[in-house]
Amino acid sequence: MKHIELEKVKVGFGRGNRRRQVLKNLSLRVGRGECLAIYGGQGAGKSTLLAIIAGLLELDEGEAVVGTYNLTNCSKEEKALMRREEMGVYSEEAPLFAELTVQENIAFLAALQQKKRNKVWLKEVAGHFGVEPLLAFPTKELGHYDCQAVRLARAAAGEPAVFLVDAPIDLELFQKLQQWARKRQQTILFATSSYEEALWAPHIVELDNGAIREWGGNKC
Repeated sequence: MKHIELEKVKVGFGRGNRRRQVLKNLSLRVGRGECLAIYGGQGAGKSTLLAIIAGLLELDEGEAVVGTYNLTNCSKEEKALMRREEMGVYSEEAPLFAELTVQENIAFLAALQQKKRNKVWLKEVAGHFGVEPLLAFPTKELGHYDCQAVRLARAAAGEPAVFLVDAPIDLELFQKLQQWARKRQQTILFATSSYEEALWAPHIVELDNGAIREWGGNKC
């Protein structure tokens, strides 16, 4: 069952003669529960592709469908609802709340979605990503690795259908995310400029200058 479908998508930035095409006639299909690495160098279009799937950018041409949402026809309000209900985003640009505890950070998005989660659920999420012993600590006291783990736990706590990973991530944490998502048939899209990291995923699509250059399985 296809979960994400992009058909002949074109996206550009700028105006007039200065407009630059970032995605060029790109078509992509991702099945529900699939883990896909989006690999490419700087400027290849990785972050733009994830932004399209998250409903953050308008298309110049083509069609984008995520689950039951046809983003080509959705209103801004519908796209915002999809992000809130369907997307779990791991990004260093999505900051943690430094003064809040780890538990409060993990519970934040689920509360925003009005998904009432008890402490047993939050402990399950925190335990899987290895931060249960830190639940009472303010996140400002955590190291880099633990902050990564809290970001993942926060995204997972909202029970998203799709995880969008657009930041450097530790291999051990990525493996924990794969294990979590596999049990729940959740889809992972992982953007990276490192081919070695791309091999962490069972499927890889390579972007080059806004177009798909190669699409295949993991060589491992």
